[in-house]
Amino acid sequence: MEPKIKREAVLKVYSGRPGCCCGCRGKYTYRKETAAIGAEERGYSMDAGEVNEGVVTKVLNVINNDPRSVDEGGHVFLDTGARWYIAYRIRALK
Repeated sequence: MEPKIKREAVLKVYSGRPGCCCGCRGKYTYRKETAAIGAEERGYSMDAGEVNEGVVTKVLNVINNDPRSVDEGGHVFLDTGARWYIAYRIRALK
């Protein structure tokens, strides 16, 4: 099965409880390669806990292996009912 989103295209991932994506119900995690882009976009530096290749891999595996995942252009979204998983694309690699 072709992945819905490839690792090279991912800026950040989100994993959290349904209802809000501001960070109050879950966490954003960045790849090492995109941490500087993320820091520039949001206007402040990355905390070491916000960069984690293992978490990015886990979220991408969940998204890419679940047929309910939906490609919404700038990101791929999965609602499992208990959790939301989102992989955001680097803008230039849409």
